[in-house]
Amino acid sequence: MIKKTTLSEKVLHFRLLNNLSQADLGKKIEELTGETCDRHAISRYENGKRKIPVNYVPVLAHIFGVSINELFYSSKELKQQGSTDSLEVQIAEFKELAADNPSAISKKALEVIERAQIEIQDLKRQAKLYQKDAKKYKEELENIKPFIKKIGKYVEQMGAYTD
Repeated sequence: MIKKTTLSEKVLHFRLLNNLSQADLGKKIEELTGETCDRHAISRYENGKRKIPVNYVPVLAHIFGVSINELFYSSKELKQQGSTDSLEVQIAEFKELAADNPSAISKKALEVIERAQIEIQDLKRQAKLYQKDAKKYKEELENIKPFIKKIGKYVEQMGAYTD
C-alpha cells in the first residue's frame, strides 16, 4: 500500500482512480475555471515541480467527487482530527480500501449496511414514539378547545363592557 501524503500525490491518485488522462483533467479544470490548463501543467502539478493553485483545490475535489479534506488527509488522519462528518470519513475509507484492497470492500460495505439498518430501526422506533406523543397532544388540545372558546366569548363580552 502506497501512502499518498502530498496534494500532488493525491491528485495523481484520484486522477488515475477516475480513469482520467492528464489532458482530460486539464480540460475539466479549464471548463470549470476558464483558465488554460494543459496536460503539461497537470504533469508538473503531479510531479511536484509546480504548486497547485489554491483556486484549483475545490475544482479538483469537485472533479474527483471527494471532499476538500480528502485531498489533504487520509481517512486515518480525518478520524484522528475527530472529523465531525463521519460519512466523509467512511467515504474516504471506502475509496482507499477500493484502491488498495478491492476484495475487502464488500465486507466493509456489508458492515456499514448492517449499522445503517440498526440506525434505521432506531429511527423508526423514535418516529413511533413521536407519533404517539403527537396524538396525545392533539387529544389534549381537542379536550381544551371548548374551554378556549368559552374564554374567547368572555373576552369578547369584557371588551363590549369596556367600550
